[in-house]
Order: sequence, then structure tokens, then C-alpha cells
Amino acid sequence: MQSRLEKELAGEELTPEICENKGIKEYDPFFFKKIENLGKGAFGSVEKCIDIRDRTIVAVKKIMITGANDKLVKISSFLVEGEILKKVLKRNHANLAKYLGEYYVKDQSGDIESLVLVTEAGDFSLKELIKCRLERKSEDEEDNENNPSAAYTPDEVFQLLK
Repeated sequence: MQSRLEKELAGEELTPEICENKGIKEYDPFFFKKIENLGKGAFGSVEKCIDIRDRTIVAVKKIMITGANDKLVKISSFLVEGEILKKVLKRNHANLAKYLGEYYVKDQSGDIESLVLVTEAGDFSLKELIKCRLERKSEDEEDNENNPSAAYTPDEVFQLLK
């Protein structure tokens, strides 16, 4: 069974026109000044940047598709993540990063080289918050190393999601 994306592309490359039709705009790196690298994964990298238009701190996730063997998988994942972020945005939850946009980056020949998701960036990640909590709990429980406890109780997790 062909995926929806495969049918849309009909064997052709992803083009700026297809992106524009999907509401994905061309990325202008002038607007996002890199502060630091936040991480790198199988699909690309994430950078903490400042949006010079309004001085907000944002996370810029770049997914490289040029030369990728799994190009369709990367493009599909990008599109799905964008749709999920748009749905989350509608909930306007205080503890969730806000989705700010989807972009494409062209190479010198005009082909799409990467896809970019921009979200609000917080002061710290959930991973850092959990690590900090675990370190604090381990300091509090130094006397009893055989009694590990969870980083958060179910009630505390519920408060984060409220």
C-alpha cells in the first residue's frame, strides 16, 4: 500500500511548490541567530536560537533530507510532527512548547536540502528537569541506596499536565 506522501509526490522530489501548497514557508536564517546546539539525532539537529524579530528564544529543529536514503521517512515524520504540534497549539497548554512554524531550506540549485520546525524554547528541557529531580532525591536518600524512588509521584506528574 502506497503512503499518502508517496502518492502526492508521484515519484518526484519534494519541491518548494509542494511545500508552499502545504503551508510550509521558505526558511530565512537571518531571522534566527544561533545561540547553541541543543542536540543531534538520527534525523537532524536542534539549535537554540533567538528570533531577532521579537527577541524570543526558539528551538530550531533541522531535518536534513539531501542525500538521505530514507528521504520519504524523514519527510513523512516532519509532516506528522508538524500536524501534531498544530493540534497541541490549539490546546494552548502552559507546560507545552508553542509551535511557531514549518519551513524548508533550499540548496544552491534550488532543491530542498532540509526541513525546519520552529517551536518556543524553554529555559530547560523535561529531561533536565527529571535529572535535577533525581539528583536531589538521591542526595536526600543517601542513607538508603537500596530504596530508589521515581523522579515524580503520579500526583506531581498530574500537576505538570494540568
